[in-house]
Amino acid sequence: MTIDPKKQSRMQLAAMLLTLTASALGTMDTAEAQSVRPAVFVAHNIATNPNFNNYAAVTSFTVNSDGTVEWVGNYFTNDNPQAIALSPNGKWLAVTHGTSNSVTEDLLVFRVESDASLTMRAVYSTPDSPLDVEWINDETVACTETDLSGDNFVHVYRFSDTNPILRALP
Repeated sequence: MTIDPKKQSRMQLAAMLLTLTASALGTMDTAEAQSVRPAVFVAHNIATNPNFNNYAAVTSFTVNSDGTVEWVGNYFTNDNPQAIALSPNGKWLAVTHGTSNSVTEDLLVFRVESDASLTMRAVYSTPDSPLDVEWINDETVACTETDLSGDNFVHVYRFSDTNPILRALP
């Protein structure tokens, strides 16, 4: 089997980033996620062939005590995932998307399961070009709205597990 040099280079970069992230996590006692093991989440925009599980997704990995990682799964996102953020309690993972010609974009919220797998919990609309996302606390998430030729904004939303209707805060 021959591996395309460009693909091999991307795979080596991904492995290096995962190794650096795993090293930064330290020991098992320092994990701050709902997953029972330390976990790493990586957004990627590979969308060439859904028939071969090759699509825009968030991939989750668990981190072993020796710093090596184990693949958990790929979790479908919409096109062009831009940013991801884990809530402070580690229970929620938010994903923003950006496309070139939409008035609104998607903000996805996944629940992080105990094995570091992800379950889609909600899909919301947010204004165009949310190039960054960050949880303010366990139920409040902020997304940017980026316009290269106009005004930029930060939109803040409240998320509730019991009623996953995202509400913009005034």
